[in-house]
Amino acid sequence: MKTITFIHLFYTNQMSISCRNQITIISTDPLIIDTMVRLVQSVSVIHNKNKKGIQFEYMTRHEPDYKWLEDILDHYSCWIKNTWSTEEDTRMGIWIGSTLNSEKQKQIQSMQWNELSM
Repeated sequence: MKTITFIHLFYTNQMSISCRNQITIISTDPLIIDTMVRLVQSVSVIHNKNKKGIQFEYMTRHEPDYKWLEDILDHYSCWIKNTWSTEEDTRMGIWIGSTLNSEKQKQIQSMQWNELSM
């Protein structure tokens, strides 16, 4: 199994402009979930985990780390949802990707909007 790193994500976690990312990763392979737990446990807050999935939160600079999310899909058969929001402005969005099919073809959908304040 190939591995990816969390180094560039940890680096962006130290920046001042922040984007809150709430990530869910689901896989039918418990080894993938174990790998994700080891990958994110030192730089994120894990809210929930079991043998089929993990939910965690981390901060990035200004917007989600789309390259890191796609790297996960390139290396592991899984489904990912990232619901994100920025703290300095009113941008929010959702990014969903998967490689659950037998051909390991990535499927990605995303949407972004400006949230209105009350």
